[in-house]
Amino acid sequence: MFGNKKSFNEGMKSGIRLSEEIVKRDTRAINKLYEILKNITGDTRELKETFKEVIKSLENSEIEKLFGIVKTSNPNDLEEEEKIILLQILVDISKRYGSNSNQKEFLRNLTLYFEINFEDLLRENNFKKAIDNIDSKKSEKIMYKIIKEYLYLENNTNNYGNKYNEYLSLFVYGLADNKNIEYEVEFKVIIFGEEILYQQFSKYSYNFEENQEYTYENVEENDKNIEYEGLYINNIMQIKKDETKEISYKNLYVNSYINCNGILKLKKCTIYYNNTEEGNGIILSKNANISIENCNIICKKMDKSIFIKTLGNNKVSIKNSKFLDCSYFLKVGESYSSTQNKVTIDNCDIINCSDDFY
Repeated sequence: MFGNKKSFNEGMKSGIRLSEEIVKRDTRAINKLYEILKNITGDTRELKETFKEVIKSLENSEIEKLFGIVKTSNPNDLEEEEKIILLQILVDISKRYGSNSNQKEFLRNLTLYFEINFEDLLRENNFKKAIDNIDSKKSEKIMYKIIKEYLYLENNTNNYGNKYNEYLSLFVYGLADNKNIEYEVEFKVIIFGEEILYQQFSKYSYNFEENQEYTYENVEENDKNIEYEGLYINNIMQIKKDETKEISYKNLYVNSYINCNGILKLKKCTIYYNNTEEGNGIILSKNANISIENCNIICKKMDKSIFIKTLGNNKVSIKNSKFLDCSYFLKVGESYSSTQNKVTIDNCDIINCSDDFY
């Protein structure tokens, strides 16, 4: 179709260095390139590598001329309050319309990338008033584009009618450039796949440097001497009958199993589960109890294995806690001998969680 692939790639390198004035004046070049790439059915790995090489070699002023291959503006250019507003809008969309697994990962990665406190996402906010108070045209366009990327992941298209106009209409400058932004999003997906949208922030999100954190080996013996924030459960942890185990003020990564025969108390922790491909969870034997208080619970990925399993006559108390992207968190049913189980979930915020959460 294109003749010599090397010649085509070299042509792409030259053609992509369009002047800014041409890009602004005539978007037909972008549309034509978009259509060409959409029809490529063969192996495009070499082409993708060419794009990567071109991106690396461009000066900052030239990067701004690319149409969605790289970010023309860095989301971290947003002020902290602008980041919070953006995340609040995405959370509100997910609560009203639901979200799929790709959108959940997008929202989770973006939240961690921005390093915004989880509690800030739950604040009430007048979105129109908040957006009207933003003075920067650049900030508005960054926020608008990120929302469009999130919405694209709903059905891998920009065609969702007027469904989200309530949110998109808040951004005057974004709407003015809507068509070009849609081309940018679609072009990016064609080159790198839809994964680029929800993974673009992920390298900043989960940096598990275990050599700088404590890794669980024998919590029973070493617990009193621990002075750190990260606690990794990488091996099976046993809590004996008549034993009360309390874990407080930790970033708790449950990468294996906690077998509880006594009482487990989790206080003021951020609890991560489904972080690895290995099985993980908390198993309550008969007559065992668990309490979770003032914690944040975050699920890394969807897995149909139940995180907290009850085997009979158990007490589960969860208070003043927040759940983000959680699925299959707790199961109290016939398959787990639910006789005389008591579950209390009080004053908790459940955000972006699946129907199978509990």
